[in-house]
Amino acid sequence: MAIHWRWRWLRPARHWPYWTTSCRFDGIDGVFFGPGDFSIAWTNGKAMNPTLEDMMPAVAEIGGKAKVAGKVAAMYVGDPGLCGRFAEMGYTLFATGSEQRYMSDGAKHIIATMREIDRLIFGLK
Repeated sequence: MAIHWRWRWLRPARHWPYWTTSCRFDGIDGVFFGPGDFSIAWTNGKAMNPTLEDMMPAVAEIGGKAKVAGKVAAMYVGDPGLCGRFAEMGYTLFATGSEQRYMSDGAKHIIATMREIDRLIFGLK
């Protein structure tokens, strides 16, 4: 199955009807949703929060409508720990992390490993 990624800068008042009906279009195998970008539109530029509680019903509606239409609901998730929550909403494909996240997590791991080596070899705390 080919997936056509559908990126939209959503402003709920204007594009919401299009977004929720686009899952029914022939030739589209799935939709890709960015909750961080959506939160910017949802708050009219005041916040970027992919887990903003008051927008979760809208996020669930997008995932649910894609599932009902037999489409793949995909999502960018910066924190893989959130995938389970979004899977319950109908999302089945996740792009997780970013280069910055990988670098940050890798650096934290290296520092923790070196501290453990210091503790074992030199008795440092």
